[in-house]
Amino acid sequence: MQKYCGIILLLLTISLTGWAGGSKAAYRNYYLGNYYFSEGDYLRALRHLEKAHHLNPEDFHFNVSLALALGRT
Repeated sequence: MQKYCGIILLLLTISLTGWAGGSKAAYRNYYLGNYYFSEGDYLRALRHLEKAHHLNPEDFHFNVSLALALGRT
């Protein structure tokens, strides 16, 4: 069940953010970060979300996800 929640979160994130702006690498790290966050691996999530933020610091969703991961570590 928890694995399905992670997949649903990933799909929801994709649908809400779209592909406008940013690079593929930024979005790849963002999605991986959200996946690891949903699995409870907060340090790994933080690494990916920091990379995503570094590549596209203006993206609101990247900033919120990074803040949530920082709050868990």
